[in-house]
Amino acid sequence: MAKMKTALKPGWKMTETQVRLYWRMFAAICEAKGWRQDDDHRREWHCLAGLGPCSAKTIDRMKGFDALKACWLAITQPANFNAQMAMQDQPRHRLITRIRADFPEAYVRCLVTSQRFKATCLEDLTEKQLIDLRNTLCARKPVEFERQPAEAPSAVEEADNVHF
Repeated sequence: MAKMKTALKPGWKMTETQVRLYWRMFAAICEAKGWRQDDDHRREWHCLAGLGPCSAKTIDRMKGFDALKACWLAITQPANFNAQMAMQDQPRHRLITRIRADFPEAYVRCLVTSQRFKATCLEDLTEKQLIDLRNTLCARKPVEFERQPAEAPSAVEEADNVHF
């Protein structure tokens, strides 16, 4: 259950994979809009995504990249409603995926169904509740989540389990 490290491209706030996708998305937008591939049009794309005329190196790997990708989908696939709606749910999807990857399922399920969250499954939680759950899980000692090998029951435990 080791946490995944995110490898950012040196000098950028996006991962190397996102940077490669960024350039492919920009090329597709230029083709769709009939733009030249230059800095002015890249900054226009950033503005369309609500990021302002910023450098690509300053775009963060989460919300900033999501905004660019949503804008790219709207420009290159305007009829693909499902893809655009999936982008709206991306922050929740990212939280759920990370919680599942980093914490034991049984422990997460106990918290989700507790009086605090009052849900039946992880997918029922709002984005705010997912953030609260993630923060709660991260605040716990990592040792609590280490999976220990099952030990053989002691003689006392064996005696307690005898049914007459």
